[in-house]
Amino acid sequence: MPFDFTPMQPLEDSEVTKALIRGKAAIAKPRHWIKDAETSDDRSRYCAVGAVRWADNLPDLGVFRSVGVDRCKAIDVLQAIAFTHFGTSVERFNDLPRTKHRHIMILFDLAIAYSREKQSAGDSSDATDALLRFRAVGSGLHGFKL
Repeated sequence: MPFDFTPMQPLEDSEVTKALIRGKAAIAKPRHWIKDAETSDDRSRYCAVGAVRWADNLPDLGVFRSVGVDRCKAIDVLQAIAFTHFGTSVERFNDLPRTKHRHIMILFDLAIAYSREKQSAGDSSDATDALLRFRAVGSGLHGFKL
């Protein structure tokens, strides 16, 4: 019949989204997150950008890759979220005294949602810009002041 419902298969995450997910996983525990440096000397702790940049080279994830374009784009997504909501870079947001681990996890959640929406919308900036504004209200970041 013409109106039979056929469920759509979910899209596989893009490499940019996967890089964001790996970055978030690298600092999912507060003890693995760091401020004022991209990584600790022993590479056991990372800032938000460092987590994305180095996540593929973490032995416990079992993946070793060179730094690539997808991770640069993933960092760009984090930057877009930080600038949109806070008017500052993700590095500065990470290092602010008021920024807590939970804020960084929310930042990653927003970036992952943004990346997935961008992929499903066919990279339409209108849809993703609306998503950025909408998600901030219920994210726990709404009202966060620099």
